[in-house]
Amino acid sequence: MDPIPIDASPDAADWVIERVMEGALDPDLEGRVPVLWLAVRHRRWDRDERLIEEIQEEHGIVQWHRPGWVAGMFCPEVVVSGLRLFALPGAARRLAGKRLVLRPPEFGFTPQGKPLILKAVDDDQEPG
Repeated sequence: MDPIPIDASPDAADWVIERVMEGALDPDLEGRVPVLWLAVRHRRWDRDERLIEEIQEEHGIVQWHRPGWVAGMFCPEVVVSGLRLFALPGAARRLAGKRLVLRPPEFGFTPQGKPLILKAVDDDQEPG
């Protein structure tokens, strides 16, 4: 089966590519593959267990999983700006006809220096 193309603005495509490249260089993720998720609520803590990020709206994240898990979940292969990765089946369905963009979160907060989140919007919601 051919990978499913996912439309993305240039900055959103760069965001996905950066996350995948960062993970590819992380020795703790060796043997795992990148999977695009659409999360509804996401929290992240620092090493001292302080909450540093909380997003309370649908947004994209890249997580890493073992190939057996990806196969067992029937994750389709997708392509974002030439980069192949996997997506959860529900995420792939919800991304159909949408465009990935970077936007500030409407609900929640992110760390300083990373004020944008990955969102899927209808093409008519994204200028130019």
